[in-house]
Amino acid sequence: MDLQADLSDFPTALYSRSCRAIRPGVARRGWIQSMPPHTVQEIVDITISLLAQHQDRSVGEVYEELAARGQELPVDSVLVMEILTRVEQRFDVSIPADAEAGRSLRSVWAFAETVYDTMQAKEQEE
Repeated sequence: MDLQADLSDFPTALYSRSCRAIRPGVARRGWIQSMPPHTVQEIVDITISLLAQHQDRSVGEVYEELAARGQELPVDSVLVMEILTRVEQRFDVSIPADAEAGRSLRSVWAFAETVYDTMQAKEQEE
């Protein structure tokens, strides 16, 4: 399945390639000058696309369901765990198995921020 085609199904308010696309109302902690190649918004979009693929549903349908639950896009953590390996492969990261990462599985935004922060940490190590 073509990921770019999937992203075209997103409502225009969700899909943005802005470098400043982070969760509304939340300040980034520890802003670093060297930024990963993806924004948090892009990670959110790709995560929703992977959830849709996993459930054999359209991206728009999955997004609408998540958005109806709240701005944070709350999600069943089991679903995120089911796509975790694909996300790690897609972004070439390994999400730590700690309490913070576990809490991030409760919403698509929090999960995307964890992936983003992990990518930042990896870039700083290199």
